[in-house]
Amino acid sequence: MYHAHWGLQTSPFGNEAAASPAPASAGFDEALARLQYLLEQRGRAGLLLGSSGTGKTTLLRRFCDVSRRHGLAAALVGGKGASESSFLQQLSRGWQLPPVNDRELCWEQFADRLVELRFEQTAAVVALDDADQTPAAIRCQFERLQHLADQAQTQLTIVLASELETAGSIGAALLDQIELRIDLTPWTEEETAEHVALRLLHSGSELPIFTDEAIAALHELSGGIPRKVDQIAQLALLAGAGQQLVEIDAVTLTEAYQELGPGGL
Repeated sequence: MYHAHWGLQTSPFGNEAAASPAPASAGFDEALARLQYLLEQRGRAGLLLGSSGTGKTTLLRRFCDVSRRHGLAAALVGGKGASESSFLQQLSRGWQLPPVNDRELCWEQFADRLVELRFEQTAAVVALDDADQTPAAIRCQFERLQHLADQAQTQLTIVLASELETAGSIGAALLDQIELRIDLTPWTEEETAEHVALRLLHSGSELPIFTDEAIAALHELSGGIPRKVDQIAQLALLAGAGQQLVEIDAVTLTEAYQELGPGGL
């Protein structure tokens, strides 16, 4: 395996990287701080915008994790292709409610949970990923959820994630409630370099592996999109190990990228 060649304990850019630290980016940290500000100000809804691969899902997951550590009821819901049953299951799991098969019983649990949170003086959070690709029927569930929160007089903060070009498909009913917009932008070359260094360090590497020129090529080829940075870097590590190289230079990285082709990323 390429791990042994590079002296790695885990895959720095593969599936195992999900357990490693969040992307190294000042923009990521600022976006997280703005979401927390929305929550502290008792905001009803926020809109997270960013191109595919810029880290929206990672940010929502981190926001919910932080919220739970502060004792809040927080649920991350995947909206792409979601059904009503999957929505109810994800919300129940996030709010730590027992699973039930009956839809109306599930809603009764949500109502009871919101009342409990009011007495505990605790807010509820729901983050909807891929809100622009969520079926209209599921988006209507958020209106019902907000109505329950209003009845219980409980703070409910909703965060919707979407790509900028398709945000209009979320619908006026939810967009009209947006109080804060947060934009995730591609990384700078410095942020790309910091991310690679952090991932390699977390995976046990004692060497930088990528030359400065390779990092510059990585940033250019990926456009600073975090997902593409990881994909290209992973390809380069595999190629370099196969060639028994001692480091990844710009030529090796570019050839690895071209072998798969831009359409494969």
